[in-house]
Amino acid sequence: GADGISTHVSFNVSDASPERTKKTTGAEKADLELTDLALVPESSSGKTLLTFRLASHTAAEVKLTDNEGELIWSDKAANGSFSKSFPLGLNGIYLLEVKQGGKTALKRIIKEE
Repeated sequence: GADGISTHVSFNVSDASPERTKKTTGAEKADLELTDLALVPESSSGKTLLTFRLASHTAAEVKLTDNEGELIWSDKAANGSFSKSFPLGLNGIYLLEVKQGGKTALKRIIKEE
């Protein structure tokens, strides 16, 4: 757009590799299911909106790291749903980790403009 914010952003979300899952979570595989996972660029603010749902309505810990494991942010999900708007400036690979009880979900996110 005219204000310098890219309007051509794409996200590719997939399960993290078994090796990455074991390294990050200590578990052989991710056993927590995220449904309705969406990443939506908010062109007017330059931020990204992340939403998803969980089968259980108990609290969950949510964190986003870069590919090197550096924490970008952490937050909590409540009542079986999560929504957060945040700046995600650089193209690259990110990991979304969600822990609820003894279960974990780990998603690999690739951002490209």
